[in-house]
Amino acid sequence: MIIDKDGDGHFISVNVASKKQSDFKSKGYVLDNSNGSTILAYDCDDTDPTKWRNVLIYRDEDRDGWTTTERKWECIGLSAPDQWREGYKGFDCDDKDLTKWRNVLIYRDEDRDGWTTTERKWECIGLSAPDQWREGYKGFDCDDDSSTIWRKVLLYRDLDEDTYTTTYRKYHCIGSEIPAGWRENFKGPDCDDDSSAIWRKILLYPDEDGDGYTLNYPKWDCIGNTINPGWSPIFKGPDCNDTAADKWQRRWVYSDIDNDGCTNRGSYECVGVIAHPYYLTPHCNPLVPPITNPMSIEVYPNPVQDRLNITSKLAWESNSEIKIMDNYGRVVKALNVPSAVKGQTFTINTSDLKPGIYQLTIRRGELIESKTIAVKL
Repeated sequence: MIIDKDGDGHFISVNVASKKQSDFKSKGYVLDNSNGSTILAYDCDDTDPTKWRNVLIYRDEDRDGWTTTERKWECIGLSAPDQWREGYKGFDCDDKDLTKWRNVLIYRDEDRDGWTTTERKWECIGLSAPDQWREGYKGFDCDDDSSTIWRKVLLYRDLDEDTYTTTYRKYHCIGSEIPAGWRENFKGPDCDDDSSAIWRKILLYPDEDGDGYTLNYPKWDCIGNTINPGWSPIFKGPDCNDTAADKWQRRWVYSDIDNDGCTNRGSYECVGVIAHPYYLTPHCNPLVPPITNPMSIEVYPNPVQDRLNITSKLAWESNSEIKIMDNYGRVVKALNVPSAVKGQTFTINTSDLKPGIYQLTIRRGELIESKTIAVKL
């Protein structure tokens, strides 16, 4: 038997096994025809049609939808009574003020730049934190009085602003821009912070004649992209004569200074490429015609960079062959000259040659003339 005294459609059950159903129908009760004692719904107050369900409700005094931990079981109808809420939602830290409901850890941001200090506190707030405070911690504002600076950075001194720094450094409180004369990352050290053209300290060797062979008297120098003339960063030598580009090595050689085809007994000499009148082995061949004009040419500039000029001091009546050879004896440049008048100049392009020492030879019949040249950067 189903009983619904208040007629709200919510029932209490009654055992009708020993009673007539007509007796209950005449009193306004609703019957369950399938089972006389089934509970279709439990009515917690069958004397009040506005109440039928027993629910756990929570206190919401300011009616903002956020509840406190105060709760109780209550027989209600469609909704909970005023200042109560059926479901638990969060924890209202201030149930007297509907604009506040959540307890949050906030950080000081006095200049309102979004960067906070370490000062913090728990605060009962609503949608947003109060003025000059921020809900989330962001960085550490090294100056909370200015909104343009907020980060503490280690900067390196760069007075000449060439991007190369000294080892002097200190912490600065800055924003997005780095102050003039400073750089955030260390790059260097700059050996001269007063000039933007020089920054690196390098060990250099003397090379006065620019032949690539140096003296063993190095010194530290502060330079930029280019090396000062007369110096080289690589030790190669030592150069036995740093005033002549065609002499750099001291060797035991045999000489034929008088051009009679016979060498002397030999001696240590400062020479360059081994060529007449110097030889590595002694010989005597008087039948070889003497060399009557060992230097009938003028070669300039030396050292050379792009173009080498060769001027004849005498007239060349026969075919002449001009060659430039590297230190391995390989011919890197060649020029055939049928004849030449006195003072005529020939030019050879040397821009594609690697920097270093080369040997220039000119063969005119049986006469061979040789001169050392240096190619520079």
